[in-house]
Amino acid sequence: MHIAIDYDNTIVQSTYPDVGELLPDVKKVINYWYDRGHTIIINTCRAKYHADNAKNFLVNKGVRFSLFNENDKRLIEKYGTDTRKISADVYIEDKDINQLVLKHRMGEENYNYQFWSVCLQQLCFLEKPTIICIVGESGAGKSLAANYLWNNYDINLIDSYTDRPKRKPDETGHIFLKPKEFDRLQGDRLAYTKYGEHRYCSLVSDMFHINTYVIDENGLQMLKSKWSEAFDVISLRIKRPLFDRIENVGEERTDRDKGKFNMKDCEFDYVIDNDDNQKEFLFHKVDEFMRKYNLKERAKEYDLNI
Repeated sequence: MHIAIDYDNTIVQSTYPDVGELLPDVKKVINYWYDRGHTIIINTCRAKYHADNAKNFLVNKGVRFSLFNENDKRLIEKYGTDTRKISADVYIEDKDINQLVLKHRMGEENYNYQFWSVCLQQLCFLEKPTIICIVGESGAGKSLAANYLWNNYDINLIDSYTDRPKRKPDETGHIFLKPKEFDRLQGDRLAYTKYGEHRYCSLVSDMFHINTYVIDENGLQMLKSKWSEAFDVISLRIKRPLFDRIENVGEERTDRDKGKFNMKDCEFDYVIDNDDNQKEFLFHKVDEFMRKYNLKERAKEYDLNI
């Protein structure tokens, strides 16, 4: 989520052209959302040395932010232009009409005292649920990585529904249904794919605030095209040499994957080359992925008492 935050009378009690003083709780709340992996953009009318002074003030006070008066390069590349207006999902500023009415009713002193504690609660409702989509051939280490995230980060592992029979009596990782039961599934489908003669899907109602989903390329593309506005979708590609995969799951399973994995590495958010037969190697790479996207903090339940 991109969060654009005004400076004067939003982060500080404005004494323009001076830098002002931080409003109550502002540092704790902004840093909290920064640490959860969101892009914080300071969006101010200040320019030249007045902007530099404000930027340096925030740095010296320990207020963490991603950008200052500039758009995220990823959005510029996505849309092919750098707009004059800062592009964001959420705008926090004192000139918002609802904030002006609220300030008038509460009085400026009470408003300033409660503003950021209220923002903290509002942002909890606006944060998109996260889905970590793990893609890879049979035997690449998808399930191992997904279970590691479940056991070590307490991230909900989505068990997809399928009308495929169990390969063995104690098989887990899916909710196994008869074809007629699959047909009667109710609710919006998050993703759907057909693999061989059998169908797989998951439901939106099964989502938590952060989830892991083992999925194929078709399911990933469907999910991103249909649900990217509702969910923060992060794709993790796991690759492993063919001879290691054959040794792990057998040649029959690996043969079924031929021609089904065609996306380029650059189309995924993160790629792990699982070319070491030690599971600790894969776990280390998953930890690196979690650090890069600040997902460890996002995996935690909301803390409204910061």
